[in-house]
Amino acid sequence: MKTLDEIKKEHGKIEQYMKEIEVIMSAEPINYPNLIHTFNELTEFWDKHEEKEEKLFELLNEEGFNIPIEKIKFEHGELRKHQNAIKDGMSSGSEFKLKESLENNGKEMIKKIRTHINFEDEFIYTIPISQFKESTITKLETLKLQRQLIF
Repeated sequence: MKTLDEIKKEHGKIEQYMKEIEVIMSAEPINYPNLIHTFNELTEFWDKHEEKEEKLFELLNEEGFNIPIEKIKFEHGELRKHQNAIKDGMSSGSEFKLKESLENNGKEMIKKIRTHINFEDEFIYTIPISQFKESTITKLETLKLQRQLIF
């Protein structure tokens, strides 16, 4: 199913961004322009991805699949807190505050994103597509078309 495959591919792209941020964070001195650029790309991509996921998981839940939407949304909110803390560190103008934010929030955010993606992938990889009703497939395709128009 293309919609589920898209989510899986996007998880891979998020992992690429995180690996790049880890390299940037471990370098001395930190390449601030690269960090800012990569972090902004990650957060922009993540925001769009998160919106898609929430729509997808709500649809699947409505169609009878047991998806823990509240837990997923809660984790999305927790990740946003780390994103905002890093943004504050980047805009502070203080190298010390930025490094402190990266040390605390950057590493924690990456760890939580990886755990979160693994949690979501368990649902995506184990959903028995053969059990999809025709109406579910139609709704997923409609969701895909809406995404193409929105994004």
